[in-house]
Amino acid sequence: KGRALYVGFLPHKSLIQQLFDTLTDGLSLRSRTSIHRYPLVARTMRNRDGKYIHFLFNYSADNQEAIAETAGTELLSGKTVACGEPLRLKGWDFSIIES
Repeated sequence: KGRALYVGFLPHKSLIQQLFDTLTDGLSLRSRTSIHRYPLVARTMRNRDGKYIHFLFNYSADNQEAIAETAGTELLSGKTVACGEPLRLKGWDFSIIES
């Protein structure tokens, strides 16, 4: 069940995004792992203590703003982060939140 689309060339990123947005218009698509879209990439793991470690990477030279998907401690700065709080990532920056 479903559809697949094969793009037989490598279009510019903005064209890929426009194509995806057009083809999925009206569909309820959600990531099982993250609300973020490229160039923001989120990954989650569990450490030896059983705590979740959430990584958010900005894979672009442009500053990006994201929303924290979890509450916890930002490990690089020690700052407490609330779920839903705006996160600002500089170009090629990343955030690591332990929850």
